[in-house]
Amino acid sequence: MTINTREDLAEFWAQRDFKIWVVRLDDGKRKNAKQDRLIVRAQTESAALSTAKKNSLLFHNKAAYGSAKLAHPVIDLGMQETKTAFV
Repeated sequence: MTINTREDLAEFWAQRDFKIWVVRLDDGKRKNAKQDRLIVRAQTESAALSTAKKNSLLFHNKAAYGSAKLAHPVIDLGMQETKTAFV
């Protein structure tokens, strides 16, 4: 299965109860901004954001802004694509 679009990515993760999310947290400042990027396993985007905020060593529940996207198996997780599935 080749994943080229967001629809392909959503279809890939639709089969699974828990999805893997890439969460980006930042403090919202323009100058000397702090940013943290975490990979989180959760069922929903909001659960992924709250889990990342709780587990971030940089912010620890104090991040002002956050965004989450479904993790791409090859780009974000480093999986290798085979002829049958991702390994």
